[in-house]
Amino acid sequence: MRQTKPLGQYSDADLKAELERRKNAPLNVRLGSPFGFWLVTTEGDCEGRSTTNLGTYEGHIVDIVARLKKKCYYSLQFTRVEKLEEKPIEDGEVSISLDVGTNTWNMTASERARAISDWIRSEKPKDVNFNVVESNYYAAVKIVFEKK
Repeated sequence: MRQTKPLGQYSDADLKAELERRKNAPLNVRLGSPFGFWLVTTEGDCEGRSTTNLGTYEGHIVDIVARLKKKCYYSLQFTRVEKLEEKPIEDGEVSISLDVGTNTWNMTASERARAISDWIRSEKPKDVNFNVVESNYYAAVKIVFEKK
């Protein structure tokens, strides 16, 4: 353990030497590459009421900041995360809903299933066989997955 004494007992030369040592000392930071996968949240007030999870992004941190800067309250908080590992596709089903602004909320269940199915199929997914059907949940459709 380093010996310490009251500040008043150090000479001016000792204090200047310590300041110089600190100026040239390596910084103890572990940043890694500015490229990566980042979980981004807003730093909000002390109660957490204005903290928002903005999502996970891939890329250079400055590119991400440039696109999210207007969503910031006090600052943007970046946490490095691992790339999402690809998992095998399993049989099953899941209900999803889209944002109210998509106008799918005011459709009938059959209209919604047809509209979302057409939208999802407008660009072929990577490696998935599926059907879109009506869901029992409000403003949702069910995606049913099948093995290839």
